[in-house]
Amino acid sequence: MLLSKELKEQLNGLASFMENVKALLDAVNLSENLKKSFQDLCDNALKLKSDAEDVQKNNGYYDFRLNHLLVKNFRKYGSYEEEDLYTGLYALGAQVLYLLGNNGSGKSSMFNAAEYIFTKDISEARYRCYANLKQYIRHEDKEPVVKAFMKNGAKIELGSTDGIGALSMLPLSSFFISEYSIYKAGNKIKDVDFLPYLCELLGIGSLYDFAFGKVVEDVISNLESIQTRQNVSEETAVNNLKTAIDDYCKAGSGNDEPTINTDDAQDETPAAQTVGIEGNAVAKKFNELSGNLNKTITVETDLNSSLLENIVNFAAELRRVREDIVHNVSKENVTTSIDQLKSLKDNITTGIVNYVNEIVDDEFKDIVNRLFDRYAITDGEKPEIHNIEGKVMQITSNGVSVVKYFNTFRFRMFFLIMQTACCLKLMKKYKVLFPIFMDDIFYANDYHNKAQLKGFFEVVLKYVADNFSVNSRPQLIFFSHDEQIILSLYQTKKSEGGNIKFGKVLSVSDLTQIESTKQDIILEIGRIPYRNIYIEIFK
Repeated sequence: MLLSKELKEQLNGLASFMENVKALLDAVNLSENLKKSFQDLCDNALKLKSDAEDVQKNNGYYDFRLNHLLVKNFRKYGSYEEEDLYTGLYALGAQVLYLLGNNGSGKSSMFNAAEYIFTKDISEARYRCYANLKQYIRHEDKEPVVKAFMKNGAKIELGSTDGIGALSMLPLSSFFISEYSIYKAGNKIKDVDFLPYLCELLGIGSLYDFAFGKVVEDVISNLESIQTRQNVSEETAVNNLKTAIDDYCKAGSGNDEPTINTDDAQDETPAAQTVGIEGNAVAKKFNELSGNLNKTITVETDLNSSLLENIVNFAAELRRVREDIVHNVSKENVTTSIDQLKSLKDNITTGIVNYVNEIVDDEFKDIVNRLFDRYAITDGEKPEIHNIEGKVMQITSNGVSVVKYFNTFRFRMFFLIMQTACCLKLMKKYKVLFPIFMDDIFYANDYHNKAQLKGFFEVVLKYVADNFSVNSRPQLIFFSHDEQIILSLYQTKKSEGGNIKFGKVLSVSDLTQIESTKQDIILEIGRIPYRNIYIEIFK
C-alpha cells in the first residue's frame, strides 16, 4: 500500500519492535492465544509495508485498466473441446462497459473471476459464509484458470504475483462493489462511528485493529503486571531451586511413587514459579530436565551419588537457562517494551486520523454530495461527513446518524456512493488506474422515476472528465440483469460521449453457437483464442 509518510514510519517502527521483542514475548507468561493474536495482528499490519513505486508509468499513471479477462473451469464457465480455447471478457479500449445479462447467464462468475485474481478473495462467498474458496470457484472439480491482460502490457495469472506491481498501492477489494459491500459496511460501523469502515475502504483496516483493538491493550496490561512482580536474585533463585528439588526428591524416597506429574509441569511449572522464573522457555526446559530426573527416582531410591549428580546438573542447567533469558524479563526491558508499544499505538492512531482526513477532504465530500443529490432526496436530507473528533468519525443527516436515519434504499445508495468516491479519490491521489467493477447493485423499481437511473453514472463520468486526462480516465465495468437500468444508461452515452460500450451477456450454451463472440488476443507469444461473453448492442 502507498500510505502517508507518517504511517510508513510507524510501520517501520513496528517491524523493528517485533524483531526486538520476540525473545521477551517468548519469555513472559502471555497466553498462547494472546501471543498468537498479537503476532497475527502485527503481521497483518506489516503487510501494508510493501509498495511498488518503481513500476513504469503511462502518461503519468500506473495503467492497469483491463483489456481482456480469460477464464476456464471457473464457476459457471467450464472448458471447450478445443483445449486452448477460453471464455473471456473483452474490455479493450472501453472506458465504460455496461453489460446486461439474465440471471444465471454468468455475469457474477466473471465478476468473481476478476475479484479473485486481483484480491485472492470472493465477496459473494464471504456473504454466503462459504469458507472453502478453492471449492467454491471450481467448475466440475477441475483446476480453475484465470488470466488478466492489462493496458500497460502486464499479464496476471491466478496463483502468481507477477505483473501485480503498482497495484499493491491500492486496496483492490474496494474496487469490487456488490451486495456484500453493504453487508461489510454494516459490520464495520461501530454504533455511530464510521472510522473503522473508512479504514477498511482505504485498505488500512489492520492498522485500525492494531491502534483501536483490544489485543494490544491486553499485551500492554500483561507486561505491566510483570513490572509489579518482585525480582529474585540469582543466589536466592538457586537456593529456592535446591529446596524445591530436595522436597521433590524426598517425595520419591518413601513407599509411594513421586506425586509430581511431569506432564502437568509444562503448564504449572511449580519449581520455575518458586524460583521466580516465568515463561514458556523455562517451563519447557524444567519439564524436560525434571522428566529426566524423575526417571532416576524409584521407591527404593535415596539421595545416592547418582541422584545428587542429576540434581546438580539439573540446577546448573536451569540456572543457565535463567541467565539466557533474565535480560529479557528484567524490569528495565519490560518497561522499555511497554513504552515503545504505547508510543507505536498512539502514533499509529494519530497517523490513521491524519490519513483518513487527508483522503476524506472537501473534494471527497463534494463527490458524495453530488452523487447523492441525483436521487431527488428531500431537501436537507443529504449526508454530512463530520471531521474526526475524539477518534470517532460521524456521518449524519439532520443531526441523526445515517445508520438510523436513512431507509433501506438510501442506506444502500449511500454506501455504494462512499465506496465509489473512495476508488476515484485513491486513483487520482496515487496515479494508479484500475477498473471499478460493479455487480447488480441497482434496481429500476427503487427509483421514483426512470430519469434518476442514469444520475449516478453521469456524476461519476463528469468527475472523471474534470479530473483525469482523456487518455487516462478510470475504467468502469458494470453488470446488471435490469433492462430498464441499461436503457436509461444509454442516455448517458448520448449525453456524455466517450468510449462507452453496451453488451448483452450470452448464456453458456449460446456462446458456442454464435461465431462472432470468438476473439483473439494478439501477443508476442502468439494468438490466444477465447469466446467473449457478450455481443455489443446500441452500436
